[in-house]
Amino acid sequence: MEEVNTGELNDVRQSHSNMAKPDWDEIWALLLEAKLLVSTTVKEKLLDADQPIQLVRSLIAEFAPGYLDLEKAEKYLSQKPKPSKENFGRVIAPIGESEIKNLAYRNNLPDWRTEDFPLHAIDCDLDFQVHYDITGNSTTEGKMGDIAQAFNDRLNQIRKLIIANSKLPRRPMDIERLIVEKSRFQGRDNLAVAIGLVNNPRHTKNGHLMFEIEDGSGEMSCLLMDRHANDMSIQNKQVVEAGLMPDDVIGVSGTFSQTGDIFYVDDLHFPMENQHQKTHANQGVSVAFLSDIHVGSKTFLMGQWLKMVDWFSKDPR
Repeated sequence: MEEVNTGELNDVRQSHSNMAKPDWDEIWALLLEAKLLVSTTVKEKLLDADQPIQLVRSLIAEFAPGYLDLEKAEKYLSQKPKPSKENFGRVIAPIGESEIKNLAYRNNLPDWRTEDFPLHAIDCDLDFQVHYDITGNSTTEGKMGDIAQAFNDRLNQIRKLIIANSKLPRRPMDIERLIVEKSRFQGRDNLAVAIGLVNNPRHTKNGHLMFEIEDGSGEMSCLLMDRHANDMSIQNKQVVEAGLMPDDVIGVSGTFSQTGDIFYVDDLHFPMENQHQKTHANQGVSVAFLSDIHVGSKTFLMGQWLKMVDWFSKDPR
């Protein structure tokens, strides 16, 4: 009978156990596919488990996509893994999985240097104030009236910027009043000014720019002619070539045609930002702003979200 070395047998068993036990990459792939993000303590528990794959499948079957901490998962981690539930449902309108692209970090590129950010975020004191919280205070219902109110508010805000920061030749008037008094604003010396939203911008066969402009009172047709370079500003020349975007808020100054149906634009007036002195923090820091994450939505980009969380955890800056 052949003699067996017990120590060698244990080494073989241990080696076989290590080979059979999956690594974190395999576990992470299953969690990522199920859109389930786990805490560090849960990760350690899974790596220490005898059958982590079955345990992960059990967690996937029990919990909806989202974040899973030890408090929620502890009773399941201490039990034997349950077989995953079969899904007998039929997908009628599938939503494609969001693609994760491995983008290279910008570290040490000409516009980003590590030495410019010597501090970690945890090294900086928190000093911020929430001036207004919209949570529970939103009254919009997504109806047509809400959309119209948003456009009117945008028009009024940008109108104030144009009046404050643009060199208007005259005080702007409501379009309705301009149309009623259009005979006053005929001829080169009788300028009129209006501010409103651009509608239906288009080019004529001669290369001129035609568009309508409207405010809350009315609408009028405008024509910005493609004159010779010496007869018009470079800005207006560029606008004639590139055109305007629908719903742009601009100011126009000019005169009406003899028939009063066309407003000849002599100059355009765009909103300019207010000049203000910037304030700087005592320490140079980088800030990441997140908006409209929509956690729980059917179109929530779980893959990109998990990758971002992983990047926050691994990159100290």
